[in-house]
Parts: sequence; C-alpha cells; structure tokens
Amino acid sequence: MTDGCQSQKLNCFMCVKRFVYISAADFGVINYLLQGYYEGKRAAETELLTKFPHGGIILRPGFIYGTRSVGSAKIPLGVIGSPLEMVLQHAKPLSQIPLVGPLLTPPVNVTAVAKVAVRAATDPVFPPGVVDVYGIQRYSHPKSK
Repeated sequence: MTDGCQSQKLNCFMCVKRFVYISAADFGVINYLLQGYYEGKRAAETELLTKFPHGGIILRPGFIYGTRSVGSAKIPLGVIGSPLEMVLQHAKPLSQIPLVGPLLTPPVNVTAVAKVAVRAATDPVFPPGVVDVYGIQRYSHPKSK
C-alpha cells in the first residue's frame, strides 16, 4: 500500500464509532474439526476489538435458523431450529459439561440476530464486547438490557 492508502485506511478507522461482527459460538470438539474456520473468526474478533475497543460488538450465535432459499426451493430450518431453541435455552447449565456441553448451545432465529446486530450498531448505550447466544436471545426482545 502507498502512504496515501495507509492514511485513508487510518482515517476510515477513526471515523467508525461502532462496529458489529457476527462470529460463531464455541462448539468445543466441532471447533477442532473446523479449525481454520474458528481460527479465522477469532483472529477477526481480536483485530476488531483492538481497532474498536470502545465500540466493537462481537455477536457469537450458534446455529442460525430461518427459511433458506436454494434455487427456487425454500428450506424451513425453523422446523428444527425453533423447537431446539425452546428446549436448549433452558439448558444453559448443561453447556458447561466438558466436551459435549457446547453442543447444547441453543439455535437462534435469523431475525433475532439481525435485530441485535442493528441495535448494537445504532444504540450508543449498547455495551461493547462479546455477546453470546444467550445475550442475543435477551437483547432481541424490545425492552431488554
């Protein structure tokens, strides 16, 4: 990069007040199987929190469900995701069990993730830092803190 580009890049970072990054929940053993994916996510998180220490928000959802379009077909992932979310959102203590606990992270609806991302980006009192799936569920409701 030329000095001009570096200067523009620095100015760009200085202009950004808040930043939201949608990362991924920790799934224990799965992290090892998809090591490059998780290493990339965590490296991006580290860089963003370094550049935006007072306005960087990292969302870490697990399985995100909604209706997926594949060509002209619609796949309703909510048929699986919604019931799992209802059951697993109450199983938070089980997520602490070594090895299998992270696999019990509840899925979250794509609309909930979108609502929290927009709120985090636009609400100046939304706290910076990492928001796990339980925080995403909590913040997705209108008057939650």
